[in-house]
Amino acid sequence: MKPNDFIPNEAYLKPLSAAGEIAGTDTGFLITLERKKTDFFDEPIPQGNAVTGILVGEQNFKLTSITDAEASGISEPSPTQKSLPFHKLLSVLGGMFLGGLILNLMPCVFPVIGLKIMGFVQQAGEDRRSIALHGVSFAIGVLASFGVLSGILFAVRTAALKSGGDSIGWGYQLQNPIVVLVLLLLMFILGLNMFGLFELGTSATSVGGKLQNKSGHGGSFFSGILATVVATPCSGPFLGVAIGATMALPPIQFFSGFTAMALGLALPYLLLSIFPSLVEKLPRPGAWMESFKQAMSFLLFGTAGYLLWVYSGLIGQEALLAPLLGLSLIATGAWVYGRWFLPHRSKHARFISLLLTLVFVGVGIFISLPQKQNKLWEPWSEARVAALLSEGSPVYVDFTAQWCLTCQVNKKFAYTDEVLELAKKKGVVFLKADKTRPNPAIEARLDELGRTAIPVNVLMIPGEDPVITPEVLTPKLLVELFNTISD
Repeated sequence: MKPNDFIPNEAYLKPLSAAGEIAGTDTGFLITLERKKTDFFDEPIPQGNAVTGILVGEQNFKLTSITDAEASGISEPSPTQKSLPFHKLLSVLGGMFLGGLILNLMPCVFPVIGLKIMGFVQQAGEDRRSIALHGVSFAIGVLASFGVLSGILFAVRTAALKSGGDSIGWGYQLQNPIVVLVLLLLMFILGLNMFGLFELGTSATSVGGKLQNKSGHGGSFFSGILATVVATPCSGPFLGVAIGATMALPPIQFFSGFTAMALGLALPYLLLSIFPSLVEKLPRPGAWMESFKQAMSFLLFGTAGYLLWVYSGLIGQEALLAPLLGLSLIATGAWVYGRWFLPHRSKHARFISLLLTLVFVGVGIFISLPQKQNKLWEPWSEARVAALLSEGSPVYVDFTAQWCLTCQVNKKFAYTDEVLELAKKKGVVFLKADKTRPNPAIEARLDELGRTAIPVNVLMIPGEDPVITPEVLTPKLLVELFNTISD
């Protein structure tokens, strides 16, 4: 089967879909690609002749030893990811470092910075060297906790990207619907958190509890760990952006990104432990911090909207209703959690609210998962119907529209494997008359059938009158309908 695209790993070539041609030969495929002379920053790109890449089609292959004129061989996919150029990596690291700094502005983090530094001062007896060492212990705790967090995320990323056995590179993660859905849900849930629909980490705002009250550098180290526990759920958007930016980077660059974010979070503590007198110059906590936090949520919702658009391109526009409903259920679960899972509520109320939250969120995620795309339907036209009937083929027509909710429910639940197997046995051809947009031909045909509203489903058997089904379909009804077709 002819591949759909060829994505070169080398920077000096454009993908086949962007500029190029592919043609079949006796031994394989001849691919003609266009060279790129400069990169995104208008800097010259070193040129070469040998390239590797991925043929995208029913299967992915890596092509090796490709010259300007011919391809000499094909091998299995390579899991090696392409490193980001150093000058671009710096911009990513800078953005992550800035994100770590902004973590300190969150309402559940900022108020304790000064208190933490004063705690260092008290433990160290105002000895500046000892105060600074406490700041270093705190920073090491932050780095260690971010190391664990990034390790978990790296394992999740690896499992998601390799679940289908596909090779990946820069940007390829957005071709995987599971990865896109994970990022979408992450951005959406963190946006709800930022907006204040529910709170995470409120029980840890003391930044350390019993562990932080330990004397010595051990207490400072655990305070750094718990500062991360407080900061990351309280201001998740920046963590989410970091995940999106580093998803396709190789391991060293991936962990470098999270290290940069950890340093950004730890920097104020380091500076204030070295210069504790600066604590007096910090702006006072106030209502501005909550407003800042809520304003940041709209950036997350915008990112979630973009990822939803990408997701629709992977699963098909017709399948978009399920994840939209899924997001609504997840938001409902977040609201239940934020409204009733509170310390002043009874244990019974918190248990019920947690159970409902898990149900809403679990069902929302489940129905948002990509489903197997149904290639059952052909486009409807009067000419196509007439041709099929003249050939003796029974025709089943679904008059539908994307805005018709009953139509979508029918498609989701009525066409079971049993129904489709029976239809195949009877030789039924399925046609879809889509009136999502105005279509005079469809309207005229509905008038002939004596119907104005959809859904309308019609079985046409050669030599017999059309049979119009009830509006709400069930598998049992369709089985009975198709059994009326003689073998």
